[in-house]
Amino acid sequence: MSIIKELRKNIIEAPRKGFRNHKYLLLILLVSFLAKLIYIFHYSDYKNYLFSDMGGYWGRAQERYEGGVFNLGQWTSWATFFHFYLTEIFKILNHFHLFKYRLEIVIILNIIYSTLSVYYLYFIALQIIKNTKYSLLTTFFYAFSYPIFYYNAFVLSENLSIPIVIISTYLVFTYHESGFKMFLTGLLFAIATAARPILGLLALPFFLYIVFAKKFSSHSFKKAVIFALGFFLIIYIVVQENIRISNGELKNLSGNGGVNFFIQQCKVQWVQSTYHGHVVVIGPGTYLGYPELARMKFATDHPFHDQKYFYALGLQCIRNNPRIWLDNILPLKALLLGPLFPGVLSAKGFEYFYKLSNKLIMLMISTFWFLYFLIRDKKIEIKKLLLLLSILFCIIVTNYFFATEQRYCFPAYFVIYLLFFTILKNYFKEAKIYLITSVLLYLLFFN
Repeated sequence: MSIIKELRKNIIEAPRKGFRNHKYLLLILLVSFLAKLIYIFHYSDYKNYLFSDMGGYWGRAQERYEGGVFNLGQWTSWATFFHFYLTEIFKILNHFHLFKYRLEIVIILNIIYSTLSVYYLYFIALQIIKNTKYSLLTTFFYAFSYPIFYYNAFVLSENLSIPIVIISTYLVFTYHESGFKMFLTGLLFAIATAARPILGLLALPFFLYIVFAKKFSSHSFKKAVIFALGFFLIIYIVVQENIRISNGELKNLSGNGGVNFFIQQCKVQWVQSTYHGHVVVIGPGTYLGYPELARMKFATDHPFHDQKYFYALGLQCIRNNPRIWLDNILPLKALLLGPLFPGVLSAKGFEYFYKLSNKLIMLMISTFWFLYFLIRDKKIEIKKLLLLLSILFCIIVTNYFFATEQRYCFPAYFVIYLLFFTILKNYFKEAKIYLITSVLLYLLFFN
């Protein structure tokens, strides 16, 4: 019970004093929440979005709920935690006789998590930008960022993991000197990692920030270790469940790490696995959208959880291709330019708003050379800046070595918005010519 009280105190009550002083934040949260509800339930065909990955999560959750805990499809291909989470929601809804509304309630939970992340983004912005007006601008633009807005319509683990990344960043910035709060933060961030294992590398910069946020000391190192203990506790619990349901065959968070490595190193358009009558196909959005980058299609009788087999194939491609380190850079354009999965035209205005969002993201990134001036003029706390940049850097690194998709960059979108508005606040008046140059560079190369 004390842990629940502490979570409530730090995640809900801690910023409340500042919240009362910012009525515009309440307006942003309310309008964005209602706009997401209206958009998804009236201007999208959300009931027909349970296909591909979304259908897989939903089907596995339904199967687990009905008792098929040990079935091969439960653990062989994708990270398991998100469908564990969905199953627990199903159980709760069934208890309250709301089971038939489970899809709508899961979507409403997505919207609540998304809105909560906007709430915390504001308080991160206050620490980074140190200006109420520009913090509100950052919050407003992120709250209505189309990919984040649109993704709430889908049963995808990003809707759980992305808000947790933002909340964890706030908690690490604010409470890094409290051992108990860092333990809770480790628990929380581990949930994001269990849902999206590709985010696991971010635990390292969080750990390092806790150690070096002030001056290095045994005290700060102890707090970082406590964070790590919380993090690995949840990871251990999830892995133990995976071992149980797979009879010892899956001993990590996900069964598809090896195949994603193989896809990236060998430039595979799609992989089909047929194993014990179970047929699964993985085709990353990058090579489906840019087929000219793909070099092969691949079918095998090895299951995706046979990661040693797929890692060996990927390493063989590295040995056979002396240009691999350059070739792996080209697919990274998909992180910012798509194609987006899932991209459904039935969502009102999808094509227009999606293209507009891509242009805005590229425009914001084109101003990042201003970071030099921010550092030179001491306009930003360097340790906080390094943590924010490390979030973007870790996502790029993991996508460099594993299969790349635009949605994998979404956890770093809040960083892009934060840094852009920090630059805008500090240099718009003094350096209009530089901003105009950035816009011209963007129009020249990315329009």
